[in-house]
Amino acid sequence: MAESHQQSQSVVDKAALAGTSLTTIATSVERIDEMSAHIATAAEQQNSVAENMNSNISQINEMAMQNAATIEQTTVAGQELARTACDLQTLVEKFQI
Repeated sequence: MAESHQQSQSVVDKAALAGTSLTTIATSVERIDEMSAHIATAAEQQNSVAENMNSNISQINEMAMQNAATIEQTTVAGQELARTACDLQTLVEKFQI
């Protein structure tokens, strides 16, 4: 009878230990789940920031191309103005006072 009682107590102790272990495992799984949710949220935020940066870079690139076109037009206009000034100087030199 004493042996049966010891075996029963051993089973109860092992069951209690298993219950404690399962509780620890469940808590760990919950923490892992929370961490996974945080990681997913952070990944979504990073993706949003990356998309925003990509959009901004595209806008900067477009503005740079517009600036380059404006500079080219300004250069051509400056060259034409210089030629016109030379032509005008030539015409003015023909007049004698």
